[in-house]
Amino acid sequence: MKTENQKEHLRQKQREWRATHPGYAARICANWRANNLEKSRAAHKRYYDEHKNDEHYKERRNSATRRYRQRHPDRQRAASDAWAKNNPEARRKISVEAWRRRKARKLNAPGTITAKDRWILESILGASCLKCGGDVEVVLDHVIPLATGGSNHPTNQQPLCKRCNSTKGARSRADYRTKKQIRQLMHAFQLRLPVLTGVAA
Repeated sequence: MKTENQKEHLRQKQREWRATHPGYAARICANWRANNLEKSRAAHKRYYDEHKNDEHYKERRNSATRRYRQRHPDRQRAASDAWAKNNPEARRKISVEAWRRRKARKLNAPGTITAKDRWILESILGASCLKCGGDVEVVLDHVIPLATGGSNHPTNQQPLCKRCNSTKGARSRADYRTKKQIRQLMHAFQLRLPVLTGVAA
């Protein structure tokens, strides 16, 4: 039975061989994956689960994705169109978020919001409109509008339906969150109240 040092030595030799025979090694790997799809997918999933929080792995994965998109723009476009057609609601949310990010950058608004931040907001504020309670076309509204100096930080956001958001307007500072919810946001994001949103006392 091989020791860990022997296994690592063997892995290093394999890495060196693949580096000096890239084309041949790629063909061998591609053939193996084609003949062992389930094993390949299981191995990739295990590796992803073990390294998904590794920054170096994230960068390598993102780099590989960018290279694939550059080499196969038609495939990427077709896949994106197919996904958007099968997931219209998710596509709409992505479009809204992209527009919000562009707007924040244009106004030089500080702060960003991630998928994890949105999950925290939903767990505290819910997924329904805080003004009318509706759950149709709910978006995140900036409590202090970006146009009046508000930030794009998650603690300056609240869920409102499209109708209530339009009624609120682009310059109103109406805050429909309760004091308890604001305190929970403070705790979740570890911020002091003045940094939170600038909500009036």
